[in-house]
Amino acid sequence: MTHANPALRLPGGAWMASSDESIRQQIESCGPLRRGRRFTSEVREEVVAHARAATARGRSRASVAKAVGIRDQTLARWLRAGAFVPVEIDAQPTAGGIVVTSPSGWRVEGLKLEQLAELLRRAS
Repeated sequence: MTHANPALRLPGGAWMASSDESIRQQIESCGPLRRGRRFTSEVREEVVAHARAATARGRSRASVAKAVGIRDQTLARWLRAGAFVPVEIDAQPTAGGIVVTSPSGWRVEGLKLEQLAELLRRAS
């Protein structure tokens, strides 16, 4: 019996979807596995899109990373890199400090520059 979406067996018995294999081939085309290996922005974007879709279906980030052939920490960093959301900083500063408004509507007022920097560090 053939399946419309074939899968491959990984060492240890886990199954890998054919889309994992396609991403894995793109990863492997970037050169041999080694520390500091560079990936093109296109490959990173493809991996991030694939990982977001897979985790939305319930897969763990670690299982996606293993299936496509990269370290979990690398995938986590790539996912965070695209996670910035735009914020608005009011053009007219108030006497009370910096005001930050998020796209979803929450607002933080009265921040000093150091506090804003700490807020951004903790948010990332």
